[in-house]
Amino acid sequence: MPLRNQNKTMRRLADRQETKVSKSLGCKKTAGSGCAFNAKGDFVSDIHRGECKITGHEQITMKRVVLDKITDEALKTDKKPCLVFGFNFDEDTNKMWVAIPFNDFVGMYYE
Repeated sequence: MPLRNQNKTMRRLADRQETKVSKSLGCKKTAGSGCAFNAKGDFVSDIHRGECKITGHEQITMKRVVLDKITDEALKTDKKPCLVFGFNFDEDTNKMWVAIPFNDFVGMYYE
C-alpha cells in the first residue's frame, strides 16, 4: 500500500478509536484530535484528559517525552492523565490497554 494511502488509513483508524473510546467512557472527543491550543488531548472526561494511540504492528514504543506531554496537558486542566493504546488495527475495546500514572493506579486499587 502506498505511504499516502497507509497514512489515510491510519488516520481513519485512529479517529474511529478516539470515537469508540470517548463513547465507551461517556465523555467528549476533542475536535481535531487535540490540535487546538486550548483543547489538548484526544478525549476529556470529568476526571481524565487522555490520548489514544493505535498501531498496525505487534509492538508500540512510548517515549517518556510523550507521557510527560500527556501529563502536563492533563494537569493544566486539573485532570488526570490517561493513555489508551491498541495493536494490529484492532478496534475492539476488550483488546485495548490503558496506561495511567502508578499513583493513580494505587488509588484505584484501594478504593
